[in-house]
Amino acid sequence: MGHAAKWDQQEIIGSPDEDNFVSLYGLKGNLVAVVAAGRMRTTGVLLIKMGEKLGFAEAQRIVADTREAES
Repeated sequence: MGHAAKWDQQEIIGSPDEDNFVSLYGLKGNLVAVVAAGRMRTTGVLLIKMGEKLGFAEAQRIVADTREAES
């Protein structure tokens, strides 16, 4: 989701080898793009929240909060 020509933060949460991960890309403290697999609920929540400015730290919290629901 989103398109980032550049970023200064990246965090991969989960396991890309198991197709169950979220990769967050941030620029100047804001979330600018997300790549995900096997995390439909997380992806949906992030998509809705990205409609407005979403901080990178808030995106990390969303991933942590929705991970429990998808386990």
